Amino acid sequence: MSYSYSEKDRIRLKLILRGKRLGFELSEIKTTMDLYENQPNGIAQLRYVLGVIENHRKTLEQKQNDIKSTLADMDAVTEKLMAALNTLEEST
Repeated sequence: MSYSYSEKDRIRLKLILRGKRLGFELSEIKTTMDLYENQPNGIAQLRYVLGVIENHRKTLEQKQNDIKSTLADMDAVTEKLMAALNTLEEST
C-alpha cells in the first residue's frame, strides 16, 4: 500500500529537516510552524526564528572559543611533554 503525501506534508517535512540541520530542537520547530499556521503573514514567526538563530549562534561561538582554548592548552602541554621526552632520551 502506498501513501501519497500532500504538498503541505512535504513542505512541513522540508521545514523540519532544515530546522534540524540548523540545530533547532523539535519543540522550536513546532513553535515556528504553529506560529506560521496561526499568523500566516509570518511576522511573529520571523521574529521567533531570528531569536532562536541568534541564541544558537551565540552558543556555537562560545563552543568555538572553548575549542580554540582547549587546543591551545593541548599544544602547550604537548610542547612541554616533547621537551621532557627529548631531555630524557638525550640523557640515556
